Amino acid sequence: MIKKKPNEIDSSYPDFWQSSWLLFVLFIAYTLSFIDRQILTLLVDPIQKSIGLSDFEISLLHGFAFAIFFSVAGLPLGRLADHVNRRVIIGTGIATWSLMTALCGLAKSFGHLFLARMCVGIGEASLMPSAYSMLSDAFPPKKLNTAIAIFSMGGTLGTGLALIGGGALITFVSKTDILNLKAVLGLESWQVSFLLVGLPGLLIALAMCFVIEPSRKGVVRDSKAQYLGYTVREVIDYLWTKRSSYGALFFSTAFMTALSAGFLMWYPNLLIRTHGYSIIETGYAFGLIFLVFGSSGALTGGLLASELTKRGVVDANMRVIAVAATMSFPAYLLAPQISATTLSLLVIGLAIFFTQMIAGVCVAAIQLITPNQMRGQASAVFLLAVNCIGFGIGPSLVAIFNDFIFYTENSLSLSLSSTALLIGPVCITWYWQSLPAYKNQYLTNFDLKGKGT
Repeated sequence: MIKKKPNEIDSSYPDFWQSSWLLFVLFIAYTLSFIDRQILTLLVDPIQKSIGLSDFEISLLHGFAFAIFFSVAGLPLGRLADHVNRRVIIGTGIATWSLMTALCGLAKSFGHLFLARMCVGIGEASLMPSAYSMLSDAFPPKKLNTAIAIFSMGGTLGTGLALIGGGALITFVSKTDILNLKAVLGLESWQVSFLLVGLPGLLIALAMCFVIEPSRKGVVRDSKAQYLGYTVREVIDYLWTKRSSYGALFFSTAFMTALSAGFLMWYPNLLIRTHGYSIIETGYAFGLIFLVFGSSGALTGGLLASELTKRGVVDANMRVIAVAATMSFPAYLLAPQISATTLSLLVIGLAIFFTQMIAGVCVAAIQLITPNQMRGQASAVFLLAVNCIGFGIGPSLVAIFNDFIFYTENSLSLSLSSTALLIGPVCITWYWQSLPAYKNQYLTNFDLKGKGT
């Protein structure tokens, strides 16, 4: 579809300190976004006791309410990321999701929580397309894998802190009436926890004011030097014509995210229901596992892909993804069936490590095969697939197995392994089959065909 050749009007990148400050602020924002979205994982029991929700209703709050609106809002916000100041988009989004997380603390019913979680998703949709686009303009291709891997670690760090700090916070709040919020506003401990987790994000929204917007690299302009943007339809048409390159990146990753999200939502509850852990013990144990294995996995994936790229392996990103998905499957399948708690946690840690390797390189893989003026919208389409399928279906799929197929609360381990068996083999096969198409698209995007790369 695209016959225009990009004109590199500004090949210079920001200096080290500017790009590092940008990466740092985006990393903190991403970390907070995961704290805000994942704190619900540890509040399942108190919310169920307070409002009387089923596992399936909780899964809708954790997945569907957040993911669907996160995904839908991502498309127009991705288009904005290709045309307007990305710093403003991100700052506004941080303020929105922080306030909406705090608003969860004022909820009195399933409907109130659903609406607040929906708005959290809309706010967080602002971050990813603009962040990926900014990082692609702040770091040259050989450093982009590492930069995005560091950024991706914010997700694992945020999830780990949500579990570790969240467990401690919930326990502390249950014993202490901070600022007399319970007495004055008539709030329960889980509601106060939402307030305390959400409001600090406003400081990061302010920090975005001190980030310098990097100039766009490799943009296409017409004969009158006018910036040539693309509509959502044009971007989708382009992605469809290149579906052999993008298909697995979008949809296998979406279903691997569903697997990961399902485990992230329900594995802590497996520790509580089956292994007899308390909320604070679950937070420390699973949070520490996710923090260590997830962060190291994201960083390892980025560093490995960068090293292979330097050695001339042009499909390095896709190859790392395929290997990581293959290695994660047996761990997901077996971990819920292990009765020894410590061993079970270590095995699920391996699954998390390899899954986060995928997260560490997948977005960079998409950026590297996508024309500049499509990157924001391509990222938004990717996030639409990942969040509708991943976060939208993953938690509910486990709950469907548990509530409607196996029926009993004690069958959670079987529900988790069944989800892994349903998803894993198909995704792994698709990744490996996509390697040649990805390599060809990479070579085409950088005009490297016939140059010995």
